[in-house]
Amino acid sequence: MQQITLIESDKDNNRTHIGNGISLEIRGSKNGIAIQYDYDREIKRVDLSDKTAKRIFIVDLVERGVNQTKLADKLQISRQSINNYVKRKRLFGLEGLMNSYSVAPGTSLEEQRKENQHKLPTGNINQQVAEIARKERIAVEKAKKNDRISRTCPLILKSQESASRFL
Repeated sequence: MQQITLIESDKDNNRTHIGNGISLEIRGSKNGIAIQYDYDREIKRVDLSDKTAKRIFIVDLVERGVNQTKLADKLQISRQSINNYVKRKRLFGLEGLMNSYSVAPGTSLEEQRKENQHKLPTGNINQQVAEIARKERIAVEKAKKNDRISRTCPLILKSQESASRFL
């Protein structure tokens, strides 16, 4: 009986294992079609030319625990872009992946994306994510500083609390 390794079989169909039993195949160019397989069973197809669908697809894969480096290599994007998409979803939900995108009632999401592609701001949400991260970092540093002060000067803080009661 001859054994066939997964790597050999994957060379034939251009699939790349990206972790947790998930394989990814890209058909066409960088903006072609991505096909997700779970344990060799086709699960999803995504048009990579639709930027919003691509971002949602990437975040979904990361949430499933795939290797981000392998994912980035296969999709020919940076790991930083993947991290930005994950942060945007965490902070703003799925709407954060759509670049301030809103759907008009009565029209399909695909039509709206095509019509409004030129109106979408670039980098705006990434700037908001960076600002939120900066504020969180400052708050953590401030909390650490206050904690150090309260441990080193408990008598001074107690006397300040007592004095403030009389004011």
